[in-house]
Order: sequence, then C-alpha cells, then structure tokens
Amino acid sequence: MGSPNCLTNIYKQFLNELPFQTVVDNLSFQGVTFDFKIDGFDSTDASYAALGPGETVFVQDPSLEGNAAGILTLDFATAISTLQFGVALNTNEFLTPGFTVELFNSASMSLGITSVNTSSLLGPFGFTEGLFTY
Repeated sequence: MGSPNCLTNIYKQFLNELPFQTVVDNLSFQGVTFDFKIDGFDSTDASYAALGPGETVFVQDPSLEGNAAGILTLDFATAISTLQFGVALNTNEFLTPGFTVELFNSASMSLGITSVNTSSLLGPFGFTEGLFTY
C-alpha cells in the first residue's frame, strides 16, 4: 500500500476482482475496510461501479459513488504514507469547502481535518471536483 496513489491501485484491483455495484459499507478488500454511514447509521447508498460522473479531471468511471450526505471511512490494515483521490459532486458550483478529509494515525489519533475546495473544471454542465493529496 506504499504507492503514491493508493486508492487508484485499490480501484484498479476492484475492476478485476469485485462485481459492479458492490456495496462498500463493511466491505473488506485487499487490506482496506470500508464503512459508509449517513446520519451515524450504516448505509448501502455507496457502491462501486454504479453510475458515477463519467470522465472528469479527477474521477473516472468506474468509480465509488454514494450519497454526498454520507461519511466514507477507509481503514487500512497497514500504515500508508501517501494518499491521493479525486471527488466529484453533482453540481457545477464552486464549493468552499467541497469536502473534508480527516486522517488518523495508527493509534487512532486525529492528524487533523483538511478542507478541499472544489471547482467546475469541465464547464457549466459538469461536476464540481477536487483532488486530495497527502
């Protein structure tokens, strides 16, 4: 899991090994456990390879798609040193922030919350999107 783009590698593995529209809540795969909650409750409203944004600057289908009101958690079995992923939201507005990311160390202590702004990069009918890099 030490590659510069960990989530991209995970998604490439999904392409070959998981069926389309796999619900990600409580899914464990290749050393990563996923959790998805809305209002504090487990939700099936996040899945892999559902209808996503298509081809955008930071996200390409098949992608992990879910309700923007949810909280997606990825728990890595081994520590990682880098993480990068794109997010696309179904609006063409510039959002400040568009989404937030909270990272934790191996002792479950927060490393802080990072706000990521999003912008409409593909014109007025596209998605607003942003890139998180750690």
